[in-house]
Amino acid sequence: MNSNPPPPEALQALLKHRPLLQHFYGAFETAAELSAQHLHRPDCFPDAHFYSHSVRYEAARLSLPLRGELGFALFILPMTGLEVLSAGDRLRFWKATDEGEIPPAGDSPGRLLFIEQEQPPLFDASAFAIHDPAKLVVLWDVDSSLSLKLFKLACPKNWENQWRSPETHWIIDIPHPATWIEGEDFGGDGLDDFGLDLDIPEHGPQS
Repeated sequence: MNSNPPPPEALQALLKHRPLLQHFYGAFETAAELSAQHLHRPDCFPDAHFYSHSVRYEAARLSLPLRGELGFALFILPMTGLEVLSAGDRLRFWKATDEGEIPPAGDSPGRLLFIEQEQPPLFDASAFAIHDPAKLVVLWDVDSSLSLKLFKLACPKNWENQWRSPETHWIIDIPHPATWIEGEDFGGDGLDDFGLDLDIPEHGPQS
């Protein structure tokens, strides 16, 4: 575990996509609950793969009506989950590994290509100008009661072994919408407080 503060680029990415991430946090919470209700039916076969697909489906269904309001495009991709285009960046939603990391790409050419990002993307926290379009991964996972327990934003770097979790530039917890306090709400540039003092994020694998 790394207790160092998150890099500025991670905080800037959170700030840039704040409305989008706040919405999807709630959408995945609700999607996990709706999908759990289906699994708890007495006639339901306990299929973990179906459950993961159901969570993605419900999250997409809840998000489609807000595409215009939040200004994003939503795509459902075979075997890769959801992809959102927002403010010039690409965000994919993948179920995290048990260690809270990006899952291995396996033999998926699309995932392998998406993970490749040797140069870390740049973010402008003040104007949100599009300087360097980014590829980001939103990681989610549930606990033993099928409630959402993890929601993280990761910036992939590269892969050395397609059957292992790839390297990342950074991984940061996405604050829960109920506790997300932006620093600029109290004055400043929005990066000093950012609500992250409530729960210091953990870092993922570092290069």
